[in-house]
Amino acid sequence: ETKKPIEPMEATVTCKDGSQKYIRWNFITLGNKNYACGLDLTDRKRAEEELRESEEKFRALFEQATVGVGQADMQGNMIRVNRKYAEMLGYSQEEMRGMNFSRFTHPEDFARGMEQMHKLLKGEIPSFTIESRCLHKNGGAVWALLNVSLLRLKDGKELYQMAVVQDITEKKRLEEHLIRS
Repeated sequence: ETKKPIEPMEATVTCKDGSQKYIRWNFITLGNKNYACGLDLTDRKRAEEELRESEEKFRALFEQATVGVGQADMQGNMIRVNRKYAEMLGYSQEEMRGMNFSRFTHPEDFARGMEQMHKLLKGEIPSFTIESRCLHKNGGAVWALLNVSLLRLKDGKELYQMAVVQDITEKKRLEEHLIRS
């Protein structure tokens, strides 16, 4: 009656067989008649929901891991770290975002780690595990067992570096005590 166009809408409909479909309806008025055209979005909506659930599971796994987990770009700048990794080094997750790993790698351990990283980047090794000291925000050292790998896209291009970090400071103290004994 108002001659205003009817806005598109999305709705769930029940089919004759009882199945449910998610439809996007578009409307057009020609002459004195209104027409509706429905596009079935059911598969796309299911795929979006599965992707959302998968992302939620990944985030929960990442955040609730009992070890530190960090992602860095190919220049070594932290993209994200989990709570455990940030706590291990005395930072907040936000403080560590964008921080280069060289800033919290002990200077005496940096060259050894970079040697392994170069091998990893050249494809000579698939990953590496190394014991290294990390610098705590308070200036102290935290011994860590780092497992570093590259996560690649399907085409083989590097996406980011991934580190799983376990605090082994107490283990190193006990080893040192046993050696002295």
